[in-house]
Amino acid sequence: MNTLLRLHRRLLPVALGLLTALPASAFVNEIEIMVARGRLGQCGGGWDPQHSGRWSGGTGSIWVQGRKLHEFNLADPAECDRVVKTRVDASADQRIEVLVVNQGGSNRMGVPLTTVAADRVWQVEYFADQAWGSVLSTATPTPAPPAAPPQAQRGYQLYFDGKLVSGPDAASYTRQQAVDNCAWNRRTKPHLRIECVYEGHALHP
Repeated sequence: MNTLLRLHRRLLPVALGLLTALPASAFVNEIEIMVARGRLGQCGGGWDPQHSGRWSGGTGSIWVQGRKLHEFNLADPAECDRVVKTRVDASADQRIEVLVVNQGGSNRMGVPLTTVAADRVWQVEYFADQAWGSVLSTATPTPAPPAAPPQAQRGYQLYFDGKLVSGPDAASYTRQQAVDNCAWNRRTKPHLRIECVYEGHALHP
C-alpha cells in the first residue's frame, strides 16, 4: 500500500502537468513540404549548382517547430517528387515555424505559418535559394447548433407589478380556475398592476 501511495504521489504532478499543457482549443494544421513546383526542371538530373544563385548547396534539412523533419538532396531524382508531411495542433493566432536550412547551415530560410480558428492544410515549397508557404484549404468551422426557442410556461402565472407571485401549483390550473383567480386579484388589489397569463397567452377576464 505504501508503495502504491508513493507511486501515486509521483505520477499525479506529471498527469496534472500534461493536462495543463494541452491547448484549450486546438486546430489541426497539416503541412505538406515539397520541392518548388516551378523548379522541378532544376532538381534531380537537372541539378546544377549555378541554378540556385549564390546558394549552391543542394543538400540540407527541413525543420518544423524546432524539430528536424527531413534531410534533402536536390541532386537526387527521388527528391523531386517527395512530399514530406507533418501535423501541428495549435490554437488560433499561433505561429508555426518551418525552416529550410542548406549550404552547411549558412542559408536559413524561414516560413512562418499563422494558424486560424479552423483546421488547415498548408503547402510549403522550397529550393536551394528560396522557400515559401501557402494555404491549400481551410475547413469551414462547424456552426453552433441554433439555440432552442424558449418554451412557454405551462398553466397559469400571476404577476404583481411584473413579479411572478403564483406558486408551482398554478401550473395545473384549468383555464376557468385561472380566469377566476385573475379576476379576484384584480378586483381586490386595485393598487397593483395585475398581469395574468395562461398557457403563454395573456388573460383579460
